[in-house]
Amino acid sequence: WEAVAPRVVSEVVKPEKKDAQGGTQGPVRLAEERPGILKIDGLAVFKQDKLVGWLNEKESLGLRLITGKDFKGYKIEESSENDIKNILDFNVNEMEHKIKVQLDNGEPVIKVEVKIKADLRKYYLDRGPEFIAAEEISRVENKLAESIRSDIEAALFKGQKELKTDIFGFGFVFFRKFPNLWKEEYEARWPDLFPDIPVNIEVTAKVINSGTNIKKLIIK
Repeated sequence: WEAVAPRVVSEVVKPEKKDAQGGTQGPVRLAEERPGILKIDGLAVFKQDKLVGWLNEKESLGLRLITGKDFKGYKIEESSENDIKNILDFNVNEMEHKIKVQLDNGEPVIKVEVKIKADLRKYYLDRGPEFIAAEEISRVENKLAESIRSDIEAALFKGQKELKTDIFGFGFVFFRKFPNLWKEEYEARWPDLFPDIPVNIEVTAKVINSGTNIKKLIIK
């Protein structure tokens, strides 16, 4: 199970000219000091002890979904026909995840299952009534499931196909189910097998506040 770590970046806040500091100290010329902030921006990805790449925000969220790390907020934004973004803003109440492994003709196959229960807190759609209709809930659930699946696929593509490093713990799941077989046959082969292992994804999404009136955001 390969490691990831938060990527911390510094972001400069443009200062007033009077706040800028710099100058020289002996023979050393000092750079201008600028106020700034530190923020988390994706994840660093490792293979053994080497940094091999980065996950962006979408890929990082996909990794959290696969490995079952809790999160609360989830937003879907997409452009509409009127060139205005459709927005669905959720609060995640429950998340279940499972990683299963089986052998198909001696080759491992992975299944990732994710179940989400969420409240729809805010929304804006460029069509429909002011309050979301009950028949729209099913469409919203499908949209949530599609978006979550897209995040998972993005993480898998980056980790498995591009970086070729098992940050998902699939090898660990295999070891737990088939410990003797892992040690005798698959442990040494895993780095070569991992990039081509089939991964089947199953996502179920449920919006649980469908009995309440949810008013559309007004965007001007």
